[in-house]
Amino acid sequence: YYADGKTEAGRFATQDRTSISYDEMPDSIKDAVVAAENQSFWSDSGLDPKGIARAFFNNASGDDTQGASTITQQYVKVLYLTQERSYERKV
Repeated sequence: YYADGKTEAGRFATQDRTSISYDEMPDSIKDAVVAAENQSFWSDSGLDPKGIARAFFNNASGDDTQGASTITQQYVKVLYLTQERSYERKV
């Protein structure tokens, strides 16, 4: 607010979201999400063995914590599992 305490100067992180169905979503948005999250989504089996091995060795060696979840694994985690961060949950 301005010094008068009443006049709004602006808004921070304001979002005007409208839910749309998957079918209404433009293909370019779907492709952008897949490209950012899981480039092999359309061709993989839902697992990324090389990514899992990389993340395991980096995490075990004390490097920055890394993940290797595919979009499929993230979906299963949200739908069926908890947000607990443990090796048991990952297995």
